[in-house]
Amino acid sequence: MEELPHPDVIEGRWRQTAERVAQEKVARILGSELPKGKAVGRTLDQCLEQWRDDRKLANKGVTPHGLAEKRNAISDFEARAKVKDVGEITRAQIVAFRDWLSRQGYKTPTVNKKVGQITTLLVTAQKAGWIESAISGGIYVDIPAGTNEREPFEPAELKLIFAQGTFHGDALSSSEKAGGILEFWLPLISVVSGLITTEILQLGPDTVGPHPDHADIICFNVTNAGGRSPKAYARKRYVPVRTEIWTNGLARIVEAARRNGWKSLWPAVEANPNVTSLSNMFSGFWSDFLRNQVGVADPAKTLYSLRHNFRDAIAKAGEADFERDQLMGHSEQGTGRKYGAKRAPRAVDIVRLNDLVQNASWPFLRSMQWPQN
Repeated sequence: MEELPHPDVIEGRWRQTAERVAQEKVARILGSELPKGKAVGRTLDQCLEQWRDDRKLANKGVTPHGLAEKRNAISDFEARAKVKDVGEITRAQIVAFRDWLSRQGYKTPTVNKKVGQITTLLVTAQKAGWIESAISGGIYVDIPAGTNEREPFEPAELKLIFAQGTFHGDALSSSEKAGGILEFWLPLISVVSGLITTEILQLGPDTVGPHPDHADIICFNVTNAGGRSPKAYARKRYVPVRTEIWTNGLARIVEAARRNGWKSLWPAVEANPNVTSLSNMFSGFWSDFLRNQVGVADPAKTLYSLRHNFRDAIAKAGEADFERDQLMGHSEQGTGRKYGAKRAPRAVDIVRLNDLVQNASWPFLRSMQWPQN
């Protein structure tokens, strides 16, 4: 019998598979004591500096809060993986870091966010030519079924929210997360118009005004004009503005933004155009407001729940399903129908949609104290 060589000593693609399987076995046995890659002389902190420079070159905002989150993720990862050089970071180390975060009791979105901070920096290192390939795909923890569902607020909870000092003349929070006047206007626009946070943040003096076919109907124009990016193409639409918010302050905000030559209605967005970052910060601020100040502890009730309250309110006002879709951008039936669709979109009756928005019942609007500036 002729003795044949072991497959692992023969050059070929299968050797990479054998090495990966061996590394995974080591990871399961040793936990955090994982094999390292080849050092390249660059650290995660240097990747962070490069990431910040890349953002500035792309004219994208960088906030102190965003930098702090990445620094915290770096600190946690380096303490756990015992590695600083980006060339030495392996997939097994990131997976071990992810699993360790879960064992510490972090919620799944937080785990994924911290892991994402590290993989983002590795992508930066790859773009800079410091490493040959980044680490991605199959790392994030799946969100458990049902945890991403949101419930509307009960009438008593909604009344309590809009009875807070924010909506009755108290000084606004000084926290950067609150976004200045957004603390007052963003939840209010969301509940009476059904717009999501990123849509509200991207409103500008060119996207709030008379409907092109009905000058007497003031609308929010959710559009991708001017570099804006609605969550989906189907969400491009006109949404009538509730009369009370227009006459009690929003009209002044639009006019002030127009005079200043701003792209946005909001000073916070003018200072930091990174809508995703601002949206995350405000959601965190409002979650704390909801739990600690209002006392709503149900995790299924969040800022997004206000959109569900809008949906229920227009249903009580007599909407049909297709009218709800046109107002909320849920489907392709409104102004955002995709190109190439085989069925013609249903015509949008903006007069009818305006009636639904104006007739929705919001008792708290009668008792609010509107800002004067």
